[in-house]
Amino acid sequence: MTGISRQWHNGEVSVSGKTILLANELGDGIGYSLRCLALARSLSGHGHRPVVALRRIDVAERLADQPRIPVVQAPYVIGRLSARQRRAGFHPTSFTDLMACNGFGSIDHLYPLLRAWRDLIDLVRPDLIVGSYCPLLTTAAYGRIPVVLFGSGYSTPPADAPEFPLFRTDTGDVDTERVNGARLLEVIQQVQSRFGAPLPMHLTDVYRAQQRFVISFPELDPYRECRHDPCLGTFESLASPSPATGAGFYAYLAGDGRLTRRIASLLATSGVPGSLHVRDADPREWRMSRSADVSVLPAAPLLEQAVREASVVIHHGGLATAQVALALGRPQVIVPRYVDQVLVGEALADQPFVSVLGADGSAEDLLAAVRSLCRSAPARRAAMDHATALHARGLQGARQHLVAACLHELGETVS
Repeated sequence: MTGISRQWHNGEVSVSGKTILLANELGDGIGYSLRCLALARSLSGHGHRPVVALRRIDVAERLADQPRIPVVQAPYVIGRLSARQRRAGFHPTSFTDLMACNGFGSIDHLYPLLRAWRDLIDLVRPDLIVGSYCPLLTTAAYGRIPVVLFGSGYSTPPADAPEFPLFRTDTGDVDTERVNGARLLEVIQQVQSRFGAPLPMHLTDVYRAQQRFVISFPELDPYRECRHDPCLGTFESLASPSPATGAGFYAYLAGDGRLTRRIASLLATSGVPGSLHVRDADPREWRMSRSADVSVLPAAPLLEQAVREASVVIHHGGLATAQVALALGRPQVIVPRYVDQVLVGEALADQPFVSVLGADGSAEDLLAAVRSLCRSAPARRAAMDHATALHARGLQGARQHLVAACLHELGETVS
């Protein structure tokens, strides 16, 4: 597809450039969407026209000062589990398992989702697609439009073999149901045939992309034993680690689970100073009963600022939060909810400045861990020493590499 020139005239501004579709389709947290928005800002600054399609459309307010960047709802995936998975729970061991429940398990599930992405592509007519955790979009774009793919190690698995590798082999006593990758490939080929679209020869073909960027520290990558792509560390560039500017905790929690709501209530009334944001919940639920020295935040603050001010960071194990806390030298208490968060917790569990709440842990256990880390000078020193060593490795600021890659794909010379 040739480049398409777009122009807007709004009194004082005229912008001309190529069209870039930036998108995220899977993942529970807001970080995926926020990184797409940040890239959209950067690419708009280079004179191009970004169009952003997000799973979490509620973060679009972060672009309130950029009204010329269109933001739309990404085609929404409702996962499907097998009868066995519904009985025993969903315990994926590979990206193939994740694809199977998120559209690729059957023709009737995949067809409408690919149709929605293909229609959006036809409407936007992008010269380039930039995606994060988006196997449906990359399949819709396969053989049509160049793709730059980025994301965590978990959401950006190695794709240089015919099938995706396992991200875990030891599942203990858990009953797992591994998906046959050949069956998924057959589903993809049948649906692509209905569209008259190119057919992949291997399952990994649809998620290989022209360029790939793993936004992770190598030690937090669940594929660290088999990955050949470099891990670039944090998405943004961070200042050198320094002691906390505040004395309390920063907690970022999801509001749709009974345990996390109990944790939020306990933190709000604990008497331990800090700030608390509960995503997808009404802050008034905790604001009325909170201790005087606990701030209940109605919106998620800027991550680096919130972590830098805190002495302890409490979160579910999202990679972005874990990495910023590591890079700035903050002890962490992790409450995993999903498998990618469990993997982050497992990777950090041996660190003396990290406490991971197990599956049988209680809100009271978490509060005890918070109090302990807040008082522990050795934990603070260990976290700061670890951060200093990380900073020396220079693994940060992946956004600038992503922008350069996008400009290269668009045929621009990058100085």
